[in-house]
Amino acid sequence: MGILPETFWDSSLCEIVDMMESHIRREEHKRKQKILDHFVKAEVYGFYASLPFAEGEVKTPKPWDYYPDFFRKEKEVFEKAEQEKALEEYREKRKEYILEFNRRRNQ
Repeated sequence: MGILPETFWDSSLCEIVDMMESHIRREEHKRKQKILDHFVKAEVYGFYASLPFAEGEVKTPKPWDYYPDFFRKEKEVFEKAEQEKALEEYREKRKEYILEFNRRRNQ
């Protein structure tokens, strides 16, 4: 469990039981987290294994899809970059349209 002998001998029976129950809860939480991590790995592996058979546009999973609170900042940075990329693509298409329109008008 990892407590010092002095702590053990200086603690009451109820305190020792509380420490043991706390240890059990921590271990259970670690086990659940490990199971969740394995589940996420399996899901992502399955997704990438099925990619060759997918039709149309496929949205690849991102870490914040599984851990939204943990990757909040990364998600915001990614979404901002995606918006800037989409805006730049729009500007390029608009510029091409204007050039083509002017070319046809001048003919």
